[in-house]
Amino acid sequence: MKSGRFWPWFLASILIFDVLIGVTMIIAANSDPSFAVEEGYYDKAVDWDNQIAERRASEGLGWTSDVRIIPVEGRKGRVIITMTDEAGIAVEDAAVHVEMFPNRYSKHRQNVKLESEMGGVHVGDFEIHSAGEWEVRIRATRGDDTYVASHRAFIPSPGKEG
Repeated sequence: MKSGRFWPWFLASILIFDVLIGVTMIIAANSDPSFAVEEGYYDKAVDWDNQIAERRASEGLGWTSDVRIIPVEGRKGRVIITMTDEAGIAVEDAAVHVEMFPNRYSKHRQNVKLESEMGGVHVGDFEIHSAGEWEVRIRATRGDDTYVASHRAFIPSPGKEG
């Protein structure tokens, strides 16, 4: 090959290689199962002041919540939330909804309506996508009162204790 033809081919091969690397990175980025974007992130950002006001009002109620997640069978799980007010009295007859998801696969979000049981206990079933740490976002309403909280709960791998 003459030296005059080497450089155009060399430069073209570098450009083609660069394009192939770019395409490979795009495919890898779009096929990552752990990648997710917060749903409605723009609307949440615009509504940030209202969310802060809601959290402050929620904290003003003095309610507390405790979250337990129990694997039931196979890929089924049960979320159990116990809620009490500032006097330690059970919060009963509240409509409780949770949004929950595994942290490492946050696109697998589930919205679960919990059933109210005695003693401020609220229970609901969901599908376990993966073991590990989960985020549980609680929204409970009773009358004009709204309580919001976020908890982290750990689901152990089958056969292991967490």
